[in-house]
Amino acid sequence: MDQKAATLIGMTSIVLWTSMVGLIKQVSSLLGVSLGVALVYTVSALLLLLIFKILKIHQASKIFLWVSAALFVSYELCFSFVVAYARTET
Repeated sequence: MDQKAATLIGMTSIVLWTSMVGLIKQVSSLLGVSLGVALVYTVSALLLLLIFKILKIHQASKIFLWVSAALFVSYELCFSFVVAYARTET
């Protein structure tokens, strides 16, 4: 991968991550906190499956997969609920 492609991927990830804050806040204000967060991540998972198909995860270590999944889920839940429960509407 060349340097320009890597820079583009990095910049795109920043834009997507920051837009996630607004998306979670907007959806949770319309549908409620728990339902909004669950809906955002359900739709995201379905889109990933449609776009990338199911990967061959059986090649990775099971311990690595379980630990990574637990850390990712706990991070995303904390992030989402903090954004959804924020009181300011700016």
